[in-house]
Amino acid sequence: MPQLQQGDEIILVDDASLDKTPELAKKLGFTLVQLHNNSGVGKARNEGARAAKNEILAFFDDDILPNEDYLQKIREIFEDQSMQCCQGLHDLEPANNSPSFSQTIEAFIWHHCMGTLSAQKNGCHSVFSQSFVICKSLFFEVGGFSENFKGAGGEEFELAARLFSKTTIHLKKELRTRHVFQSFYPRLKTLYKRAQNFKKIYNDMEPEWKQSHVSEILRSGLSLLFIPLLLASVWDERFLWSLPLPFLFFVVADALFALNLIKWGKVLWIPLALFQRYVQYFWISCGLIRGML
Repeated sequence: MPQLQQGDEIILVDDASLDKTPELAKKLGFTLVQLHNNSGVGKARNEGARAAKNEILAFFDDDILPNEDYLQKIREIFEDQSMQCCQGLHDLEPANNSPSFSQTIEAFIWHHCMGTLSAQKNGCHSVFSQSFVICKSLFFEVGGFSENFKGAGGEEFELAARLFSKTTIHLKKELRTRHVFQSFYPRLKTLYKRAQNFKKIYNDMEPEWKQSHVSEILRSGLSLLFIPLLLASVWDERFLWSLPLPFLFFVVADALFALNLIKWGKVLWIPLALFQRYVQYFWISCGLIRGML
């Protein structure tokens, strides 16, 4: 582990797995935390944080690869004694071997969201555990990750909302990781499932945090507009001309993503990339509706 220095530690949380994770952790010399019941990522991360001896916590999921200078960047960032937590970025290149087109687009989407949509003048309004660093004292002061969500999804947004009202979540673009992304259809299924948790988060959050998510709500609404127009077209074919309108409105609302694709030299990818985003927001919206029922 070339990035490690004396005193650093790697804590691996085994969330009641049935594979050889404990044996691998011991072989590599990691600190092993074993949970007897599978309780979800919130509890797993909290138990790992409790076991930490050091004050600075850097979270990693099992589908994340840190860049070679990741830990050194953390040391440099936290030389500032006022720094309490920060959010990094995913690279534009996914960590998948031979990534598909949709997985490559997903890397662009995540980089865009983490570096653009998540960043506000007064700090990030979201955190992503794949590239998130925080002081242990602050982490437990705000209560850590919620352990009330099924599986993964929701716990990061919920923690971000509590941190947002407590301190500044700094965006540090030099803090980079690479992510192994799901293929297109499994990703839609994941987004649908995770979106069902969002109602629990949104209702109890501060107005300022809600305002920072207005653009996300707009995209979700535009994606759902397709359904009534489709029904109207089935009822009367004169409405067929209106079916492309939701996507065209969505393109306007998501113009910043298109501009970033131009900046990254991916002009020809814009139509399919925006369509992938549109389909994703449609399934997110369906998950939100399911969660409200």
